[in-house]
Amino acid sequence: MRKKLLIVDDNPVDRQVICSIVEKLGFEAFPASSGEEAVFYIEKDKANSIALVILDLYMPGLDGFETLNKIKSLKPKMQVCILTGSTQLKDAILVMNMGAADYIRKPAEEERLFISIQNALKISELDNEVNLLRKKRDGRLLFSDMVGYNKGLQAATKLGESVASSNNPILLSGETGTGKKLFAKAIHGESNRSGNPFIAVNCANISDNLAESILFGHEKTAFNGIISSAAGKLREARGGTIFFDKIEGLPLQFQKKLIRAIKSNEIIPVGGKKPVSIDIRIIASTNRNLANLVSEGLFDEELHHFINNHQIEIPPLRKRTEDIADLADYFCYKYSTIENKPIMEISISVYNKLNMYKWPGNVRELEKSISRAVLISNGTSINDSAIDLGNNDISQEQYSNISLYHENGKVKKMKEIEGEVIELYLKRFRNRPQAAANALGIGLATIYRKKKQLAG
Repeated sequence: MRKKLLIVDDNPVDRQVICSIVEKLGFEAFPASSGEEAVFYIEKDKANSIALVILDLYMPGLDGFETLNKIKSLKPKMQVCILTGSTQLKDAILVMNMGAADYIRKPAEEERLFISIQNALKISELDNEVNLLRKKRDGRLLFSDMVGYNKGLQAATKLGESVASSNNPILLSGETGTGKKLFAKAIHGESNRSGNPFIAVNCANISDNLAESILFGHEKTAFNGIISSAAGKLREARGGTIFFDKIEGLPLQFQKKLIRAIKSNEIIPVGGKKPVSIDIRIIASTNRNLANLVSEGLFDEELHHFINNHQIEIPPLRKRTEDIADLADYFCYKYSTIENKPIMEISISVYNKLNMYKWPGNVRELEKSISRAVLISNGTSINDSAIDLGNNDISQEQYSNISLYHENGKVKKMKEIEGEVIELYLKRFRNRPQAAANALGIGLATIYRKKKQLAG
């Protein structure tokens, strides 16, 4: 995939000349006729597909100085080369102090422009490597790293940014696969606790008898055969953030103990006698209606009131169709790099196919589809044959085939009905359990457990 360069010049002749040179040098030229247009494209480019900006200085409306300033405020690491007819030394000094990568006078020779572009791109690559290493070191994620400009996502992001600096608990709601864990990491990354641990707990996988030990820890005398103590997740997160993913999965009796511990900022490990202080920020997620679970007696009311201090809803991917192409590009770049393959281009027909699909598994399903496509594709592009999507539609007739009664007239047991629904969804998704689980809004372990119960 060729690197995309944004060419900003109000003069159509100069703009076309620079675009032609850039294309000749092996890059993709993306023209903009004004500073305002350039800023719009930079703001819209959530997938960071624009590698470099070549910017004229003296333009009507938003001039090059203001445009450079806005670009740097939106994307501080964006490399900007100034290409101008100005001969004023003060202009060169000013823009270099503002963060420009180079200052070139028109008319620019091909070789001079090529060297300038290459140097700026090398700086950008080094910045990216340093940033990646830093993030790997501390696991930090920011809202600016998230891909998407859908209004619903932007509203959620704005709310997330506004509450990140507080210590108040946050409840993230949304369907399975919408990116709630990434969102929680971004809140942590923007908070005053970002230098401390982010501990994620999948509550759906915690059994009743182990919940207290996993979260509160235990002394080595708590169980037979235990030779060492364990701090527990709440103490591991000290000074940082603990993320309760699928919090509705926590055993109900333990929920009452948890809310008491959170409110007192103290826990007593299993087998321990003395309370231990904790200092944590709580973020929880759910794909269920917790208020309904409370009314049904399946979720603790006090815990619900506590975590529901700020609720942020993450929209499903089918309501973010304008983000699908950018997300696909991002995942294509990510997995091409991981697999040490040339950066692949996605064909127009694939984009159309992705946009038509309803994505029951949301962003997670899109990521898996693109990663698979990159893995099995050869050459420099991803075509239709590499994209394997399930059938979105279950007909009314198929639903009608699931009866509440046996042929002898007896009512079926709940586990039998659940088993038939699971089999229907497995058929829909070509026997891919994870895709079926995503569509049903349940965990993969639940799929296997229900099938085992039915078989037994």
